[in-house]
Amino acid sequence: MSKLILILGGILRELRCSTGDTQVVVSEKTGLSPSYISELENGKRRVTLSVLEKYATAYDVAASSLMARAEPPRVEFAHPPDNLNKDHRSAESLLLGSEIA
Repeated sequence: MSKLILILGGILRELRCSTGDTQVVVSEKTGLSPSYISELENGKRRVTLSVLEKYATAYDVAASSLMARAEPPRVEFAHPPDNLNKDHRSAESLLLGSEIA
């Protein structure tokens, strides 16, 4: 399975554990079987939007916040290095086949 599937499964497990719920309790809240929940948490099943919505409803959180937790942190430069654009062609110039000076 992909790394994202494992990460999402871990997020669902963390959500469950943060409230002290068992997989049986999550099953009752979401309508998903305990075995399916186990497979989700262990990355053996893909987390669908429907599953995210069920968890979000059960735990009163936004589904988008669950997805956002799966994104790696973004690195932003407050001051980009001076040499960032030197001797590099822009993406546009590569697409157009010309070099921008």
